Amino acid sequence: MQLLDNMFSSYVDQGLAGYLILIADDQGDPPTSAFCKQYQATYGFQKLKLLYDPTGITGAYGPKETTVVTNPEGLITHKSFGDSAAIAETIRQAIAALLE
Repeated sequence: MQLLDNMFSSYVDQGLAGYLILIADDQGDPPTSAFCKQYQATYGFQKLKLLYDPTGITGAYGPKETTVVTNPEGLITHKSFGDSAAIAETIRQAIAALLE
């Protein structure tokens, strides 16, 4: 996820907003506010906004490490799974295409 945070930094000035939504803690239980504060302190995201979903409702978009890119109207224009460098490049391309 740090890779995505770094990637977003080049797009923030163009109006891109990125959100990391935690749907489980390290034990697979619903995340708490305290867990999210610890997670933020550990990973120190600068550009992604950290949110948490203790109800798991956002899991409908996909399993852990699901990334969606939406246009300004909220239409999902890209969806990918994973957090590898290859996935990050695919996401970067989707963002670049959207901002063109």
